[in-house]
Amino acid sequence: MTRDAAEIEATKRALPIGFWKGSGLSIVLDMVAAVLSGGRATHDVPADPERETGLSQVFIAIDVASLASGDEIARVVDSIVADLQVRFPGQRTAETRARALVDGIPVDADAWQFAQTCAS
Repeated sequence: MTRDAAEIEATKRALPIGFWKGSGLSIVLDMVAAVLSGGRATHDVPADPERETGLSQVFIAIDVASLASGDEIARVVDSIVADLQVRFPGQRTAETRARALVDGIPVDADAWQFAQTCAS
Protein backbone atom coordinates (compact mmCIF):
# COMPACT_ATOMS: atom_id res chain seq x y z
CA MET A 1 0.00 0.00 0.00
CA THR A 2 1.19 3.50 -0.78
CA ARG A 3 0.08 7.09 -0.65
CA ASP A 4 2.77 8.17 -3.11
CA ALA A 5 1.08 9.14 -6.38
CA ALA A 6 4.38 8.89 -8.29
CA GLU A 7 4.80 5.26 -7.20
CA ILE A 8 1.28 4.40 -8.34
CA GLU A 9 1.80 6.16 -11.65
CA ALA A 10 5.16 4.38 -12.22
CA THR A 11 3.58 0.94 -11.75
CA LYS A 12 0.43 1.86 -13.72
CA ARG A 13 -1.54 -0.30 -11.29
CA ALA A 14 -4.32 2.20 -10.66
CA LEU A 15 -5.09 3.83 -13.96
CA PRO A 16 -7.66 6.63 -14.09
CA ILE A 17 -11.19 5.64 -15.07
CA GLY A 18 -10.72 7.10 -18.56
CA PHE A 19 -8.28 4.38 -19.64
CA TRP A 20 -9.04 0.67 -20.07
CA LYS A 21 -11.09 0.44 -16.86
CA GLY A 22 -13.45 3.21 -17.90
CA SER A 23 -13.74 1.89 -21.44
CA GLY A 24 -14.45 -1.62 -20.21
CA LEU A 25 -17.01 -0.39 -17.69
CA SER A 26 -18.70 1.69 -20.38
CA ILE A 27 -18.94 -1.31 -22.73
CA VAL A 28 -20.31 -3.60 -20.00
CA LEU A 29 -22.91 -1.06 -18.85
CA ASP A 30 -23.99 -0.47 -22.46
CA MET A 31 -24.42 -4.23 -22.99
CA VAL A 32 -26.34 -4.66 -19.73
CA ALA A 33 -28.65 -1.73 -20.56
CA ALA A 34 -29.32 -3.07 -24.07
CA VAL A 35 -30.05 -6.59 -22.81
CA LEU A 36 -32.26 -5.51 -19.90
CA SER A 37 -34.25 -2.95 -21.87
CA GLY A 38 -34.37 -4.71 -25.23
CA GLY A 39 -33.21 -1.46 -26.80
CA ARG A 40 -30.32 -0.46 -29.00
CA ALA A 41 -26.73 -0.57 -27.81
CA THR A 42 -24.63 2.55 -28.39
CA HIS A 43 -23.10 1.27 -31.62
CA ASP A 44 -26.63 0.68 -33.03
CA VAL A 45 -27.82 4.26 -32.45
CA PRO A 46 -27.76 6.22 -35.71
CA ALA A 47 -25.93 9.56 -35.80
CA ASP A 48 -29.00 11.25 -37.27
CA PRO A 49 -31.04 12.58 -34.30
CA GLU A 50 -34.27 12.20 -36.31
CA ARG A 51 -33.73 8.42 -36.41
CA GLU A 52 -32.57 8.09 -32.78
CA THR A 53 -35.22 5.70 -31.47
CA GLY A 54 -35.36 2.50 -29.43
CA LEU A 55 -32.60 3.61 -27.08
CA SER A 56 -31.58 1.48 -24.11
CA GLN A 57 -32.68 3.00 -20.84
CA VAL A 58 -32.48 1.23 -17.51
CA PHE A 59 -33.59 2.62 -14.17
CA ILE A 60 -32.40 0.84 -11.05
CA ALA A 61 -34.12 1.20 -7.69
CA ILE A 62 -32.34 0.07 -4.54
CA ASP A 63 -34.27 -0.87 -1.41
CA VAL A 64 -31.93 0.76 1.07
CA ALA A 65 -33.76 -0.72 4.06
CA SER A 66 -32.87 -4.26 2.99
CA LEU A 67 -29.13 -3.60 2.83
CA ALA A 68 -26.91 -4.67 5.74
CA SER A 69 -25.39 -1.22 6.25
CA GLY A 70 -28.65 0.53 5.46
CA ASP A 71 -28.19 3.43 7.89
CA GLU A 72 -25.07 4.82 6.22
CA ILE A 73 -26.39 4.18 2.72
CA ALA A 74 -29.72 5.76 3.68
CA ARG A 75 -27.92 8.94 4.77
CA VAL A 76 -26.05 9.13 1.47
CA VAL A 77 -29.17 8.44 -0.57
CA ASP A 78 -31.20 10.94 1.45
CA SER A 79 -28.61 13.66 0.82
CA ILE A 80 -28.72 12.95 -2.92
CA VAL A 81 -32.51 12.65 -3.11
CA ALA A 82 -33.03 15.90 -1.19
CA ASP A 83 -31.97 17.88 -4.29
CA LEU A 84 -33.18 15.41 -6.90
CA GLN A 85 -35.83 16.41 -9.41
CA VAL A 86 -37.26 13.67 -11.60
CA ARG A 87 -38.25 14.82 -15.09
CA PHE A 88 -39.46 13.10 -18.22
CA PRO A 89 -37.45 13.51 -21.45
CA GLY A 90 -38.11 16.90 -23.03
CA GLN A 91 -39.80 18.35 -19.94
CA ARG A 92 -37.25 21.15 -19.44
CA THR A 93 -37.40 22.03 -23.13
CA ALA A 94 -41.20 22.28 -22.95
CA GLU A 95 -40.97 24.42 -19.79
CA THR A 96 -38.37 26.71 -21.37
CA ARG A 97 -40.51 27.10 -24.50
CA ALA A 98 -43.62 27.91 -22.45
CA ARG A 99 -41.68 30.56 -20.47
CA ALA A 100 -40.25 32.03 -23.69
CA LEU A 101 -43.72 32.32 -25.22
CA VAL A 102 -44.87 34.34 -22.20
CA ASP A 103 -41.73 36.28 -21.20
CA GLY A 104 -39.71 36.28 -24.42
CA ILE A 105 -36.22 34.88 -24.87
CA PRO A 106 -33.60 36.14 -22.41
CA VAL A 107 -30.54 37.54 -24.18
CA ASP A 108 -27.34 38.82 -22.57
CA ALA A 109 -27.18 42.61 -23.03
CA ASP A 110 -23.57 42.55 -24.26
CA ALA A 111 -24.32 39.77 -26.76
CA TRP A 112 -27.37 41.70 -28.02
CA GLN A 113 -25.32 44.89 -28.43
CA PHE A 114 -22.61 42.95 -30.30
CA ALA A 115 -25.21 41.39 -32.62
CA GLN A 116 -26.74 44.82 -33.30
CA THR A 117 -23.29 46.22 -34.09
CA CYS A 118 -22.55 43.36 -36.50
CA ALA A 119 -25.93 43.72 -38.21
CA SER A 120 -25.38 47.43 -38.92
